[in-house]
Amino acid sequence: MSSDPALREEAFPYFANEATDLLQNIEQDLLSLREDRTSARVHSLMRYSHTLKGAAATVGLETVKHVAHVLEDVFRALYNPDIEIDDEVEALLFEGYDCLRMPLMAELQGGSVDESDIFNRAAAIISRLQEKLGDLFDRETPIPTAQELGFDVVKSMFEVGVEQRLNSLEALVGASATEAGRAELAAQLQITCEVFQGLAESLQLPGFGEIAQVTLAGLAAQPGNRALMEQACVDLRAAQQLVLGGDRQEGGRPSPALLALVAAGADQAVNHGGA
Repeated sequence: MSSDPALREEAFPYFANEATDLLQNIEQDLLSLREDRTSARVHSLMRYSHTLKGAAATVGLETVKHVAHVLEDVFRALYNPDIEIDDEVEALLFEGYDCLRMPLMAELQGGSVDESDIFNRAAAIISRLQEKLGDLFDRETPIPTAQELGFDVVKSMFEVGVEQRLNSLEALVGASATEAGRAELAAQLQITCEVFQGLAESLQLPGFGEIAQVTLAGLAAQPGNRALMEQACVDLRAAQQLVLGGDRQEGGRPSPALLALVAAGADQAVNHGGA
């Protein structure tokens, strides 16, 4: 997460648009979960929560980040087919959703909530689920394989979500000749790399995560470096193509060109600091 208020201000409109969509997606899937519970639907719920957690972290919304993380754990447990979603469990799921919705909407609409109350309610939901489900509530339940889900989850995520983010970045690259355009690109690239780090971790694609991590380090040292941002977009696109081509071990690697640009920026920062 960036501590730069200006960068946060640039990033927030992107977060607001994405967060609203993610919240609606979670609500819609919860409404149909009991009647149409599939591994794919559970996976979508967990993915939406995970993405929202990462997006909230980029703009410093710790309460939203915390509750999204709690929900991600809860949804992961629902992969267990022995868990029955009865009236009580369904009510607890919607209570968890409300814990996420209230602080998020307050932030987006300029309102306020009692954050300590939200934290306490989220903790109580976990406690009640653990008490009701006992050993069935295992937050470390493994994510089903592509064969078990009936489709390639990784491919689906890289064809849709990752594709949309990369398209947005590439459109901004074309408008980055101005200072305002570069600031907008930097803000969006930061959000995207924060989210991609979490995605890489959950999908066990360390190379893809390393590209995001290296890019974030470069942005921290030289946020207006157009060449660095353009190269990062090239690296991320190349990594996406590798994953779509079947790479499930690495997800690409930072290119020598990107590493050189980041290293040059780090050297400049050191030299400037010592001057």
